[in-house]
Amino acid sequence: MKALVKEFRAQGACFAMAGERVGDAPCLAVADVGIANGTGPDVAVESAGITLLRGDPVGIVRARKLATATLRNIKENLFFAFCLQRSRCAHRGGHPLPLFRATPGPGDRRGDD
Repeated sequence: MKALVKEFRAQGACFAMAGERVGDAPCLAVADVGIANGTGPDVAVESAGITLLRGDPVGIVRARKLATATLRNIKENLFFAFCLQRSRCAHRGGHPLPLFRATPGPGDRRGDD
């Protein structure tokens, strides 16, 4: 089984392994995502990246949805933090900084000639 995981990784594929026995521990450690049942032996639980507390396989789907939602939340927070930082930097000099330099800058004088 460990050779199969290495073969998938050599092809560039991601590999997730779910197991609960002592024999599954090496594959759980080598896989990109190792999922162990919390009621299994300690060696399997320690080798896995994710541990399901109950023996319910639906927890795998729940963990995937949670990971996707967490990454989406992180990306949204970074986007809004960037926008907020941009707006704060723009107003530090007292003049709003346009995105496309459509307004004259402080060195441009008009009508003083």
